[in-house]
Amino acid sequence: MSRAAALGAGWAAAGLPPAWARAQEVAAAPATELDLAVARTPFTVEGRRAGATTINGGVPGPLLRWREGDEVALRVANMQDLLARLDEPPAAEAVELFCSQARQRLAALTAVLGGVDRLVFTGGIGANAPSIRAKICDGLGYLGVSLDAERNAAGAQVISPDAGRVAVEAFATDEELVIARHVRAALAASVAEEA
Repeated sequence: MSRAAALGAGWAAAGLPPAWARAQEVAAAPATELDLAVARTPFTVEGRRAGATTINGGVPGPLLRWREGDEVALRVANMQDLLARLDEPPAAEAVELFCSQARQRLAALTAVLGGVDRLVFTGGIGANAPSIRAKICDGLGYLGVSLDAERNAAGAQVISPDAGRVAVEAFATDEELVIARHVRAALAASVAEEA
């Protein structure tokens, strides 16, 4: 598997389900703090674009379990709401924290993979958030990641310069196709086990 296949839309190529189709992690009880990110995630149904509200990138959201009397601090962030309020310091700080954590996770993945050939933004960020893509890529020049500001702002699929070392792309995900492929693979595996 190439390094590119393990990043972004490459998860589907690697035979792994997208984030929203995987089981969500259960908060370890008794968790005292939990961050929940609410976002609008685009998808396609029978060729029509639609959207779903996701929690921490998933539908359904994470399963949360606590006992009566547990004290829990829930921090809920809505990325679209935050982007609309970037002039407010708390919103700007939350967006910067999100982007910083995304950069850190990307850097960790590239350390394991030995570099990066291709970076793909999908879902809500891939389809609707050029400013977030730019903030995530900012500071990743040492990995060869760079953006063409005009392409990024225009919503082009390839948002890196032609001469860039790393191909950077952004697009909405076709979840319907991914689901169909996973169902087909699961049914084929089931039939093979029965034979």
